[in-house]
Amino acid sequence: MSEQPGPDESGTPWWGQTWSDPDGGTAPAPQAEPGASQPTTALPTLPYPLPPSAQPPTATKPTRQLPLLTGGILVVAIVALIAASAGAAIGVTVGRDHDKTTVVQTTAATTAGSGSTAGSAQSSLEAVAKDVSPAVVLVTEESGDLLGTGSGVVLDAAAGYILTNNHVVSAYATGGGSLTVSTMAGKTAKATVVGRDPTADIAVIKVSLPGLTQARIGDSSTVVVGQTVVAIGAPLGLQGTVTSGIVSALHRPVSTEDTTDSTGTDTLATIDAIQTDAAINPGNSGGPLVDLNGDVIGINSAIASVAQSSGTDQDQESGSIGVGFAIPIDEALYTADQLEKTGHAVHAVLGVSLRADQTGTSTSGAVVASVMAGSPAAKAGFKAGDVITAIDGTAIPDADSAITAIRADHRPGDVVKVTLRRGSQTATLSVTLAASPPS
Repeated sequence: MSEQPGPDESGTPWWGQTWSDPDGGTAPAPQAEPGASQPTTALPTLPYPLPPSAQPPTATKPTRQLPLLTGGILVVAIVALIAASAGAAIGVTVGRDHDKTTVVQTTAATTAGSGSTAGSAQSSLEAVAKDVSPAVVLVTEESGDLLGTGSGVVLDAAAGYILTNNHVVSAYATGGGSLTVSTMAGKTAKATVVGRDPTADIAVIKVSLPGLTQARIGDSSTVVVGQTVVAIGAPLGLQGTVTSGIVSALHRPVSTEDTTDSTGTDTLATIDAIQTDAAINPGNSGGPLVDLNGDVIGINSAIASVAQSSGTDQDQESGSIGVGFAIPIDEALYTADQLEKTGHAVHAVLGVSLRADQTGTSTSGAVVASVMAGSPAAKAGFKAGDVITAIDGTAIPDADSAITAIRADHRPGDVVKVTLRRGSQTATLSVTLAASPPS
């Protein structure tokens, strides 16, 4: 709902004006990876700078478990690094020991979950664990002095495509080394990165390995709060671990970010997460969250952690506290499909940078910190300082909610209704979303 705003000081309604970039300049055009092909799209690609590449890892620990991104309460990267998050419902960070885990795969080219149709016996936890575990693989990353383990889900057994988190493979992708996939039967093969998207924390890798079991993909749009789910992975390096719980919440905005120089990862994502109390720990990253039919409904990616103050120091508890987050499989596949075809992915964007509303009032929203020149927001009349209060009629309490409302629910070319507040005035503007730069 919006009320008709009055004219600005010049006597012209602000929603009808064209606003330029507040900085009066244009951002540098994104640089494509050497030799990489660009995805074809009829939509304009905005001149936004891509997230900076991570520096080669310099951690001194010889071994690490790649943590799930840490989200949460005090936000700690799953592997025991504090990840302070600002302005969002839940902050998540990729810690120095990103947790990559996987429950390995095996057998002939079958489809996991094919025997777990509805029914009291077939849909039991035992049946789910037996059917799905072969479609989950252990991903081992070695880069410099770093050694990390994570998980992956077999998307295409014949082609050898495996879905995982970006933070599970980013140290290898940015710093070199080796990437290995192991099945539950003990088969091992070198893997290559087909494509990755740090803004979605999704990557697709490929192996040449016979006998892979292909996971059965579910529909995350049908997931409901309270339903039983199962997480499979290698927490703390314990390959083949199965845990169960329920879906605790849906559409939980979770920001994931690498805040250290030694992680070897460049993940910077905001996800519209499925929250679960199934035990998820460092090492579960990239593994599946499945329903009782054995269908993959999410990719486990982050956990909330508690930091306890002790004098001037903070000791982090990085184990599971029953608050874990998974990327909905519908979103993960949208990115993965693009990565398989082009090696890159694009997402819908408004063309603004946001921060939490810190006006001290009871009214929440996402404050527009800046507007990109030539972006959809600039063309629609957005201005720095505007507060986004609703998108397509849904209230927006903070910056992360605004990001997920655009990225999770829309595609480039979609038209959205954005309600803005500027001072005492309110208006709803129609904005045609554009495509982000390729990942």
